[in-house]
Amino acid sequence: MRVIWTIASKDIVDAIKSKTTLSIIFGVMLTTLSGQALPLLLKIKDVPTAAVYDAGDARLVDVLRRREDLRVYTVRSQAEMESLLTERTEAVLGLVLPADFDTTLANGQKVTLQGYAAHWVKVEDIAKLQILFEREISAMTNQTIQIDTTTPRLYPTSDAGGQLVMMTMSLVIATVLICITLVPYLIIDEKETHTIDALLVSPASVGQVVAGKAIAGAVYGLLAGGLAVIFGRIVVVHGWVAILTVVCGTVFAVAIGLILGSIFDNPQSMGVWMGVVTMALLVPVFTEMMTMNETWPAIVRALLPQMPTALLSSLFRLSFTETVSSPEIFGHLGMVLLWSLPLYAFVVWRVRRMDR
Repeated sequence: MRVIWTIASKDIVDAIKSKTTLSIIFGVMLTTLSGQALPLLLKIKDVPTAAVYDAGDARLVDVLRRREDLRVYTVRSQAEMESLLTERTEAVLGLVLPADFDTTLANGQKVTLQGYAAHWVKVEDIAKLQILFEREISAMTNQTIQIDTTTPRLYPTSDAGGQLVMMTMSLVIATVLICITLVPYLIIDEKETHTIDALLVSPASVGQVVAGKAIAGAVYGLLAGGLAVIFGRIVVVHGWVAILTVVCGTVFAVAIGLILGSIFDNPQSMGVWMGVVTMALLVPVFTEMMTMNETWPAIVRALLPQMPTALLSSLFRLSFTETVSSPEIFGHLGMVLLWSLPLYAFVVWRVRRMDR
Protein backbone atom coordinates (compact mmCIF):
# COMPACT_ATOMS: atom_id res chain seq x y z
CA MET A 1 0.00 0.00 0.00
CA ARG A 2 2.90 2.35 0.69
CA VAL A 3 4.29 1.83 -2.83
CA ILE A 4 0.83 2.27 -4.40
CA TRP A 5 0.17 5.44 -2.45
CA THR A 6 3.60 6.85 -3.37
CA ILE A 7 2.78 6.44 -7.07
CA ALA A 8 -0.77 7.76 -6.64
CA SER A 9 0.19 10.82 -4.58
CA LYS A 10 2.88 11.78 -7.10
CA ASP A 11 0.33 11.64 -9.95
CA ILE A 12 -2.26 13.57 -7.97
CA VAL A 13 0.20 16.39 -7.30
CA ASP A 14 1.57 16.35 -10.87
CA ALA A 15 -1.98 16.61 -12.25
CA ILE A 16 -2.59 19.74 -10.17
CA LYS A 17 0.62 21.30 -11.49
CA SER A 18 -0.05 20.43 -15.13
CA LYS A 19 -1.80 23.07 -17.25
CA THR A 20 -3.13 20.34 -19.54
CA THR A 21 -4.88 18.44 -16.77
CA LEU A 22 -6.17 21.64 -15.19
CA SER A 23 -7.70 22.66 -18.52
CA ILE A 24 -9.30 19.20 -18.83
CA ILE A 25 -10.77 19.45 -15.33
CA PHE A 26 -12.07 22.96 -15.98
CA GLY A 27 -13.56 22.01 -19.37
CA VAL A 28 -15.34 18.91 -18.06
CA MET A 29 -16.74 20.70 -15.01
CA LEU A 30 -17.91 23.63 -17.16
CA THR A 31 -19.69 21.22 -19.52
CA THR A 32 -21.25 19.38 -16.59
CA LEU A 33 -22.40 22.37 -14.59
CA SER A 34 -23.78 24.18 -17.64
CA GLY A 35 -26.35 21.40 -18.01
CA GLN A 36 -27.37 21.74 -14.36
CA ALA A 37 -27.42 25.53 -14.38
CA LEU A 38 -30.66 25.70 -16.40
CA PRO A 39 -32.87 25.88 -13.27
CA LEU A 40 -30.85 28.85 -12.04
CA LEU A 41 -31.19 30.58 -15.40
CA LEU A 42 -34.93 29.95 -15.40
CA LYS A 43 -35.17 31.40 -11.92
CA ILE A 44 -33.82 34.70 -13.22
CA LYS A 45 -37.07 35.04 -15.18
CA ASP A 46 -39.15 34.34 -12.11
CA VAL A 47 -42.59 34.35 -13.73
CA PRO A 48 -45.32 32.67 -11.64
CA THR A 49 -45.95 29.34 -13.36
CA ALA A 50 -48.79 26.83 -13.16
CA ALA A 51 -49.79 23.66 -15.01
CA VAL A 52 -53.58 23.37 -15.29
CA TYR A 53 -55.62 20.27 -15.97
CA ASP A 54 -59.19 21.20 -16.85
CA ALA A 55 -61.44 18.17 -16.40
CA GLY A 56 -64.32 20.05 -18.04
CA ASP A 57 -64.30 23.08 -20.32
CA ALA A 58 -63.87 25.99 -17.93
CA ARG A 59 -63.71 29.51 -19.32
CA LEU A 60 -61.07 30.36 -16.73
CA VAL A 61 -58.35 28.49 -18.61
CA ASP A 62 -58.46 30.77 -21.66
CA VAL A 63 -58.37 33.83 -19.42
CA LEU A 64 -55.34 32.54 -17.56
CA ARG A 65 -53.47 31.72 -20.77
CA ARG A 66 -53.94 35.28 -22.04
CA ARG A 67 -52.26 36.77 -18.99
CA GLU A 68 -48.79 38.06 -19.90
CA ASP A 69 -47.66 38.25 -16.26
CA LEU A 70 -48.34 34.54 -15.70
CA ARG A 71 -47.04 31.39 -17.37
CA VAL A 72 -49.76 28.78 -17.63
CA TYR A 73 -49.39 25.33 -19.24
CA THR A 74 -52.56 23.44 -20.10
CA VAL A 75 -52.46 19.64 -20.10
CA ARG A 76 -54.89 16.92 -21.20
CA SER A 77 -54.83 14.74 -18.09
CA GLN A 78 -53.76 14.76 -14.47
CA ALA A 79 -51.03 12.24 -15.28
CA GLU A 80 -49.63 14.65 -17.88
CA MET A 81 -49.75 17.46 -15.34
CA GLU A 82 -47.85 15.38 -12.77
CA SER A 83 -45.30 14.44 -15.41
CA LEU A 84 -44.76 18.09 -16.34
CA LEU A 85 -44.27 19.09 -12.68
CA THR A 86 -41.65 16.40 -12.08
CA GLU A 87 -39.75 17.07 -15.30
CA ARG A 88 -39.10 20.72 -14.49
CA THR A 89 -36.79 21.76 -11.68
CA GLU A 90 -38.22 25.26 -11.19
CA ALA A 91 -41.25 25.97 -8.97
CA VAL A 92 -44.47 25.07 -10.82
CA LEU A 93 -47.90 24.81 -9.21
CA GLY A 94 -50.20 22.10 -10.55
CA LEU A 95 -53.93 22.87 -10.53
CA VAL A 96 -56.91 20.61 -11.25
CA LEU A 97 -60.18 22.25 -12.32
CA PRO A 98 -63.12 19.88 -11.67
CA ALA A 99 -65.53 19.09 -14.49
CA ASP A 100 -68.29 21.11 -12.80
CA PHE A 101 -66.11 24.16 -12.12
CA ASP A 102 -68.27 26.66 -14.07
CA THR A 103 -71.49 25.21 -12.69
CA THR A 104 -70.23 25.42 -9.12
CA LEU A 105 -69.25 29.06 -9.65
CA ALA A 106 -72.65 29.88 -11.16
CA ASN A 107 -74.38 28.36 -8.11
CA GLY A 108 -72.28 30.51 -5.81
CA GLN A 109 -70.83 27.49 -4.06
CA LYS A 110 -67.37 27.44 -2.46
CA VAL A 111 -64.64 26.18 -4.78
CA THR A 112 -61.43 24.52 -3.59
CA LEU A 113 -58.89 23.52 -6.21
CA GLN A 114 -56.37 20.75 -5.66
CA GLY A 115 -52.79 22.01 -5.91
CA TYR A 116 -49.72 19.87 -6.61
CA ALA A 117 -45.95 20.38 -6.62
CA ALA A 118 -42.75 18.39 -7.05
CA HIS A 119 -41.02 17.29 -3.86
CA TRP A 120 -37.96 19.50 -4.42
CA VAL A 121 -39.92 22.78 -4.56
CA LYS A 122 -39.48 24.77 -1.36
CA VAL A 123 -42.50 25.16 0.91
CA GLU A 124 -42.24 28.95 0.81
CA ASP A 125 -42.17 28.95 -3.01
CA ILE A 126 -45.34 26.87 -3.20
CA ALA A 127 -46.99 29.10 -0.58
CA LYS A 128 -46.21 32.17 -2.71
CA LEU A 129 -47.69 30.55 -5.83
CA GLN A 130 -50.73 29.39 -3.89
CA ILE A 131 -51.46 32.88 -2.55
CA LEU A 132 -50.85 34.52 -5.93
CA PHE A 133 -53.08 32.17 -7.94
CA GLU A 134 -55.80 32.24 -5.28
CA ARG A 135 -55.84 36.03 -5.53
CA GLU A 136 -55.72 36.16 -9.34
CA ILE A 137 -58.34 33.44 -9.93
CA SER A 138 -60.63 34.96 -7.29
CA ALA A 139 -60.39 38.32 -9.04
CA MET A 140 -61.17 36.74 -12.43
CA THR A 141 -64.19 34.82 -11.18
CA ASN A 142 -65.45 37.44 -8.68
CA GLN A 143 -65.62 34.67 -6.11
CA THR A 144 -63.30 33.44 -3.37
CA ILE A 145 -61.20 30.53 -4.63
CA GLN A 146 -59.03 28.40 -2.38
CA ILE A 147 -56.18 26.10 -3.40
CA ASP A 148 -55.39 23.05 -1.28
CA THR A 149 -51.66 22.29 -1.43
CA THR A 150 -51.68 19.66 1.33
CA THR A 151 -51.74 16.89 -1.28
CA PRO A 152 -48.67 14.58 -1.26
CA ARG A 153 -45.64 15.89 -3.10
CA LEU A 154 -44.89 14.37 -6.51
CA TYR A 155 -41.82 12.32 -7.45
CA PRO A 156 -40.54 11.62 -10.98
CA THR A 157 -40.68 8.19 -12.54
CA SER A 158 -37.54 6.41 -13.73
CA ASP A 159 -38.38 7.34 -17.35
CA ALA A 160 -39.04 11.04 -16.69
CA GLY A 161 -37.86 13.45 -19.38
CA GLY A 162 -37.48 17.20 -19.52
CA GLN A 163 -34.80 18.84 -17.42
CA LEU A 164 -34.10 15.57 -15.59
CA VAL A 165 -32.61 14.23 -18.83
CA MET A 166 -30.07 17.06 -18.80
CA MET A 167 -29.43 16.41 -15.11
CA THR A 168 -28.77 12.72 -15.79
CA MET A 169 -26.47 13.50 -18.71
CA SER A 170 -24.44 15.95 -16.64
CA LEU A 171 -24.00 13.38 -13.85
CA VAL A 172 -22.82 10.70 -16.27
CA ILE A 173 -20.50 13.12 -18.07
CA ALA A 174 -18.98 14.38 -14.81
CA THR A 175 -18.32 10.84 -13.61
CA VAL A 176 -17.00 9.35 -16.84
CA LEU A 177 -15.54 12.11 -18.97
CA ILE A 178 -13.08 13.45 -16.40
CA CYS A 179 -11.50 10.00 -16.06
CA ILE A 180 -11.22 9.07 -19.72
CA THR A 181 -9.68 12.45 -20.57
CA LEU A 182 -7.43 12.94 -17.54
CA VAL A 183 -6.18 9.44 -16.70
CA PRO A 184 -4.46 8.74 -20.09
CA TYR A 185 -2.17 11.73 -19.56
CA LEU A 186 -0.94 10.19 -16.29
CA ILE A 187 0.70 7.46 -18.39
CA ILE A 188 1.49 9.41 -21.57
CA ASP A 189 3.35 12.09 -19.61
CA GLU A 190 5.44 9.31 -18.06
CA LYS A 191 6.17 7.94 -21.54
CA GLU A 192 7.19 11.31 -22.95
CA THR A 193 9.54 12.04 -20.04
CA HIS A 194 10.75 8.39 -20.00
CA THR A 195 10.04 8.15 -16.27
CA ILE A 196 7.81 5.15 -17.03
CA ASP A 197 10.98 3.15 -17.81
CA ALA A 198 12.43 3.90 -14.39
CA LEU A 199 9.09 3.15 -12.74
CA LEU A 200 8.82 -0.27 -14.40
CA VAL A 201 12.30 -1.34 -13.26
CA SER A 202 11.73 -0.05 -9.73
CA PRO A 203 10.70 -2.36 -6.86
CA ALA A 204 7.06 -1.55 -7.71
CA SER A 205 5.23 -4.38 -9.46
CA VAL A 206 3.10 -3.88 -12.58
CA GLY A 207 -0.02 -4.29 -10.48
CA GLN A 208 1.16 -1.61 -8.05
CA VAL A 209 1.91 0.79 -10.90
CA VAL A 210 -1.57 0.26 -12.37
CA ALA A 211 -3.20 0.57 -8.94
CA GLY A 212 -1.35 3.82 -8.22
CA LYS A 213 -2.41 5.35 -11.54
CA ALA A 214 -5.98 4.14 -11.00
CA ILE A 215 -6.21 5.70 -7.53
CA ALA A 216 -4.87 9.02 -8.81
CA GLY A 217 -7.48 9.09 -11.58
CA ALA A 218 -10.21 7.95 -9.21
CA VAL A 219 -9.54 10.90 -6.90
CA TYR A 220 -10.45 13.35 -9.67
CA GLY A 221 -13.32 11.20 -10.94
CA LEU A 222 -14.88 10.97 -7.48
CA LEU A 223 -14.37 14.69 -6.95
CA ALA A 224 -16.07 15.60 -10.23
CA GLY A 225 -18.93 13.14 -9.77
CA GLY A 226 -19.40 14.15 -6.14
CA LEU A 227 -19.60 17.83 -7.04
CA ALA A 228 -22.16 17.06 -9.75
CA VAL A 229 -24.30 15.14 -7.23
CA ILE A 230 -24.05 18.00 -4.73
CA PHE A 231 -24.98 20.54 -7.40
CA GLY A 232 -28.01 18.45 -8.41
CA ARG A 233 -28.99 17.48 -4.88
CA ILE A 234 -32.45 19.05 -5.13
CA VAL A 235 -33.68 16.17 -7.31
CA VAL A 236 -31.64 13.36 -5.72
CA VAL A 237 -33.89 11.43 -3.33
CA HIS A 238 -31.62 8.46 -2.62
CA GLY A 239 -28.17 9.92 -2.08
CA TRP A 240 -26.61 6.52 -1.38
CA VAL A 241 -27.64 5.33 -4.84
CA ALA A 242 -26.10 8.40 -6.51
CA ILE A 243 -22.86 8.10 -4.51
CA LEU A 244 -22.44 4.36 -5.22
CA THR A 245 -23.13 5.10 -8.90
CA VAL A 246 -20.37 7.71 -8.93
CA VAL A 247 -17.96 5.25 -7.28
CA CYS A 248 -18.68 2.36 -9.67
CA GLY A 249 -18.77 4.70 -12.67
CA THR A 250 -15.36 6.06 -11.68
CA VAL A 251 -13.94 2.54 -11.38
CA PHE A 252 -15.12 1.78 -14.92
CA ALA A 253 -14.06 5.10 -16.46
CA VAL A 254 -10.58 4.93 -14.92
CA ALA A 255 -10.07 1.55 -16.62
CA ILE A 256 -10.97 3.09 -20.00
CA GLY A 257 -8.52 5.94 -19.36
CA LEU A 258 -5.72 3.55 -18.41
CA ILE A 259 -6.28 1.56 -21.60
CA LEU A 260 -6.00 4.70 -23.74
CA GLY A 261 -2.86 5.79 -21.92
CA SER A 262 -1.23 2.38 -22.24
CA ILE A 263 -1.95 2.03 -25.97
CA PHE A 264 -0.93 5.47 -27.27
CA ASP A 265 2.46 7.17 -26.94
CA ASN A 266 1.49 10.81 -27.55
CA PRO A 267 -1.54 13.06 -27.01
CA GLN A 268 -2.01 13.73 -30.74
CA SER A 269 -2.61 10.12 -31.73
CA MET A 270 -4.74 9.53 -28.66
CA GLY A 271 -6.96 12.59 -29.18
CA VAL A 272 -8.76 11.22 -32.25
CA TRP A 273 -9.53 7.89 -30.65
CA MET A 274 -10.56 9.53 -27.40
CA GLY A 275 -13.36 11.31 -29.27
CA VAL A 276 -14.50 8.02 -30.80
CA VAL A 277 -14.47 6.30 -27.40
CA THR A 278 -16.37 9.18 -25.80
CA MET A 279 -19.11 9.02 -28.42
CA ALA A 280 -19.31 5.23 -28.09
CA LEU A 281 -19.80 5.61 -24.34
CA LEU A 282 -22.45 8.34 -24.64
CA VAL A 283 -24.60 6.64 -27.30
CA PRO A 284 -25.95 4.03 -24.82
CA VAL A 285 -26.87 6.88 -22.46
CA PHE A 286 -29.09 8.47 -25.13
CA THR A 287 -30.68 5.15 -26.02
CA GLU A 288 -31.36 4.37 -22.34
CA MET A 289 -33.38 7.58 -22.01
CA MET A 290 -35.55 7.02 -25.07
CA THR A 291 -37.77 4.32 -26.52
CA MET A 292 -35.68 2.13 -28.77
CA ASN A 293 -36.90 1.63 -32.30
CA GLU A 294 -38.51 -1.77 -32.79
CA THR A 295 -36.81 -2.03 -36.18
CA TRP A 296 -33.40 -2.24 -34.50
CA PRO A 297 -31.88 -5.75 -34.38
CA ALA A 298 -32.94 -7.69 -31.29
CA ILE A 299 -29.36 -8.11 -30.11
CA VAL A 300 -28.81 -4.34 -30.22
CA ARG A 301 -31.99 -3.66 -28.21
CA ALA A 302 -30.90 -6.30 -25.69
CA LEU A 303 -27.25 -5.22 -25.41
CA LEU A 304 -27.46 -1.40 -25.28
CA PRO A 305 -29.29 -1.22 -21.90
CA GLN A 306 -26.57 -3.45 -20.42
CA MET A 307 -23.72 -1.18 -21.50
CA PRO A 308 -21.90 0.40 -18.53
CA THR A 309 -22.83 4.01 -19.27
CA ALA A 310 -26.48 3.04 -19.90
CA LEU A 311 -26.50 1.32 -16.51
CA LEU A 312 -25.01 4.44 -14.90
CA SER A 313 -27.70 6.58 -16.52
CA SER A 314 -30.41 4.23 -15.28
CA LEU A 315 -28.96 4.28 -11.75
CA PHE A 316 -28.85 8.07 -11.59
CA ARG A 317 -32.46 8.24 -12.79
CA LEU A 318 -33.52 5.70 -10.17
CA SER A 319 -31.93 7.90 -7.49
CA PHE A 320 -34.50 10.60 -8.42
CA THR A 321 -37.54 8.36 -7.78
CA GLU A 322 -39.52 7.95 -4.57
CA THR A 323 -38.79 4.27 -4.01
CA VAL A 324 -36.04 2.00 -5.29
CA SER A 325 -35.50 -1.73 -5.44
CA SER A 326 -32.22 -2.76 -3.77
CA PRO A 327 -31.82 -5.90 -5.94
CA GLU A 328 -32.16 -3.77 -9.08
CA ILE A 329 -29.70 -1.16 -7.78
CA PHE A 330 -27.03 -3.65 -6.74
CA GLY A 331 -27.60 -5.68 -9.89
CA HIS A 332 -26.82 -2.62 -12.03
CA LEU A 333 -23.80 -1.70 -9.87
CA GLY A 334 -22.49 -5.26 -10.09
CA MET A 335 -22.80 -5.23 -13.87
CA VAL A 336 -20.74 -2.01 -14.10
CA LEU A 337 -18.00 -3.55 -11.94
CA LEU A 338 -18.17 -6.77 -13.95
CA TRP A 339 -17.53 -4.78 -17.13
CA SER A 340 -14.50 -3.20 -15.42
CA LEU A 341 -12.68 -6.43 -14.51
CA PRO A 342 -11.51 -7.46 -18.02
CA LEU A 343 -10.53 -3.86 -18.73
CA TYR A 344 -8.15 -3.77 -15.76
CA ALA A 345 -6.82 -7.20 -16.74
CA PHE A 346 -6.03 -5.80 -20.20
CA VAL A 347 -4.26 -2.78 -18.66
CA VAL A 348 -2.06 -5.02 -16.49
CA TRP A 349 -1.21 -7.15 -19.53
CA ARG A 350 -0.43 -4.07 -21.60
CA VAL A 351 1.82 -2.49 -18.97
CA ARG A 352 3.62 -5.81 -18.46
CA ARG A 353 4.45 -5.84 -22.19
CA MET A 354 5.85 -2.31 -21.79
CA ASP A 355 8.03 -3.67 -19.01
CA ARG A 356 9.46 -6.22 -21.42
